[in-house]
Amino acid sequence: MNQTKRFTPALGSGILIRVWKRLRSGHDHGLYTTLIEEIAIAIGLDVILAGIWESMKADIDDAFRADATRYGGTAFLECLLAAWNDDMRLTLIAHSGGAVYINRLLNAIDDRLPAKIKADIVFIAAALSFDAFAETIDDDVFRNRVHSYRFFALEDKREGGYWQVPGVYDKSLLYLLSALCERDGDADKALVGMQRYWSGKKPYKTKNITTVTNTISIGERVWSPTPSGAPAGYQANARRHGRFAVEPKTNASVQHFLR
Repeated sequence: MNQTKRFTPALGSGILIRVWKRLRSGHDHGLYTTLIEEIAIAIGLDVILAGIWESMKADIDDAFRADATRYGGTAFLECLLAAWNDDMRLTLIAHSGGAVYINRLLNAIDDRLPAKIKADIVFIAAALSFDAFAETIDDDVFRNRVHSYRFFALEDKREGGYWQVPGVYDKSLLYLLSALCERDGDADKALVGMQRYWSGKKPYKTKNITTVTNTISIGERVWSPTPSGAPAGYQANARRHGRFAVEPKTNASVQHFLR
């Protein structure tokens, strides 16, 4: 910690003020978690984590630069176009940060490929912001390029019910990402894969959130763990962010979607 970030009464007071403001505005993540987040912000950890996350997203954008011999996203698009026929089905499945890639890929498909090429998409615990996804919807990319879709994510009780960093951070990776990896004045960036932002209640009634929630039908949202009577294709039993990929009910539901 450098000299400017040493703990002082002023720094402590600033942390408490930020915690209070978030509690009052509804942008808190629970008292303990919010306090931990604000301490991390006060010592500059958010700047480091945001830099890493933004670098990852920049790498995704770079994948679609012009030279197909160097950039994988562009190479994929060229190969897809060369192989495409009317009997083909394109399915894009993404977990966590992969949803950021798929969102970028959909936009590239819309920019570069014939209108007949559409995709089915599955987002699982998507670390994609509502802002980015709303832009894809507003630009008609989602309407023009997505044939069918399904979203899987943890119910909020599970999202906030385990320690991502044991003994330190008592909620999921997406909570940590929302607070410390995205540059957001409230340390509460709305992410598509988090149920709390789909509530339709303040403070989550912003234009971009509403754009997404009005587009993605309730019937295609699967909050894990699902009740015992959930229909085939809409079942999941993951209880942690990282468990979806190996969770049998989620895998069976994705397989059902692929039929």
